[in-house]
Amino acid sequence: MALHRQVPAPNGRPLQHPPSHSTSPPAPGRRVNDALQVIREEYNRVLTERDTLRDELTHIQQLASDQDVELSMIRRAIWNLQNQLEHYRQRFEEERHKLFEELRQQRAAAGLSPPSPLRELSNPVRSTTFNSVPAIQIRDQIAQREATRDRKMKGRVREYPDDECRDPKRARSGDVHRGR
Repeated sequence: MALHRQVPAPNGRPLQHPPSHSTSPPAPGRRVNDALQVIREEYNRVLTERDTLRDELTHIQQLASDQDVELSMIRRAIWNLQNQLEHYRQRFEEERHKLFEELRQQRAAAGLSPPSPLRELSNPVRSTTFNSVPAIQIRDQIAQREATRDRKMKGRVREYPDDECRDPKRARSGDVHRGR
């Protein structure tokens, strides 16, 4: 019967068993132990990584909590400052109206015409929330104003160091720029 035929190898030769003097494959129990050891090492590595990540998460959560508390304190301080500002603004307006009335009465007693009507403050500060103008927007507006002012002033004023001539008409243009 054809059940015990040799199967040829891919190169066309029949398969041969290794010679008897070669090392025998490890026992099945040893391979299982080696695989279990690799699994244990990988498991321990994953546990260590997990613990490290948990510690990092705890640290980040603590930082976030601290920053949240700090932000709340800052918001409260801003709210208090806005309330104080509003209080001072109201006191200023009341004082201004009171002084205007006194001035009006003094001018009327002296037979002079009444003073011109009160104008509102040129830039009243009235904010209803602490987020009325973001700090970035304020910083950008200041930078834009400074850049505009610098462009307008460019060419109008020349600044000279103390050791250089301050009168450009007396000094040659090359002397001023070269420090002679």
